[in-house]
Amino acid sequence: MDSNGYYIYLLNEYHRTKGVWLADSRLLYELADFLVAHISPNGLLQEGGIVEWTGYLPATNMICASALTTAAGIARQLGNGTKADIYAAAALKISAALPQMFDASRQTYGDVRSTGLKGANGESLAGESGNKLYLWDTTANVGVIWGYPNHRDIELSNVFYGNNTVKQGGGMQYFDSPDPGLANYGHGVFFFTTAAAAQYASLSGKNASAKSFIDWMVLNGNSYGLMPEHILPDGSDCSAASPLSWCSAEFAAALLLWSKS
Repeated sequence: MDSNGYYIYLLNEYHRTKGVWLADSRLLYELADFLVAHISPNGLLQEGGIVEWTGYLPATNMICASALTTAAGIARQLGNGTKADIYAAAALKISAALPQMFDASRQTYGDVRSTGLKGANGESLAGESGNKLYLWDTTANVGVIWGYPNHRDIELSNVFYGNNTVKQGGGMQYFDSPDPGLANYGHGVFFFTTAAAAQYASLSGKNASAKSFIDWMVLNGNSYGLMPEHILPDGSDCSAASPLSWCSAEFAAALLLWSKS
C-alpha cells in the first residue's frame, strides 16, 4: 500500500522541481484507484506486511492520504474532475479514521492488529478477530515527513517515543511485538526511524533535537559515512544489512533538512 503513496509523492515532487512527468496520467490513476479500492470499511488501508503481520499502520495511512490529496490536485489540473473528487473524498475518509490507530492509554500512535499470534508456519493471520491490539511503532513520523500535515496525535506520539524508545545514547527503536523474535529485531536501534525522527524535529522547529539524532547516526555510521540498518538491542554490533541504502538516504535527507532549518 505505502509504495503507491511513495510513488505518487515522488512523481509530483519531480514534476514540481524539474517540470517533467516521469509517468503518464494512466499510471497515476491506476495507483490512486488501487488505494481507493482497498480502503477498509473502517476507513483505513490495511497493510499486509508490517514486519510480517497484517494490520493497520499509521505511516501507511498518512502517506496514502497525502498521496491521494496530491493525486486529486493533479487530476483536477488535467481536467478530470470526477477522479479528483473521488481521490479527495478518499483522503478525507482516511484522515477521519486515523484516530482509530491512536492508543489513548499510552498517548501514541500504534500499529493496530487483531491478534498477537501467528499461524502454524509463522504466517501472518489476516482475518479480523474483533480484538484491537496496539503495538508502538516509531515509523509514524514517516507519514509526516512524506507529506501528511503535522497534528496533535503525532506530536504526542513523539513525546512517547522520546520517553520510551530512544536508546543507546540517542537512536530510536523501531517497533514492539508480542513475538519474542520479532521484538528482539524491532527493539534494535534503527537508522531510518532515527532519521525520520530527526526530520520530524527539523520540521517542528526543534533543531537541537534533530541535531542530537543526526549526531548519533554520524557516531554509529561506518568509516565511509554510510549507515547500517540498525544497531543490535544489546549494542554489541550492527545488523548484517550494513550499509543499507534506505538508511543512508534517510540520513542524507535528515542532514539536508536540518542544515536548512
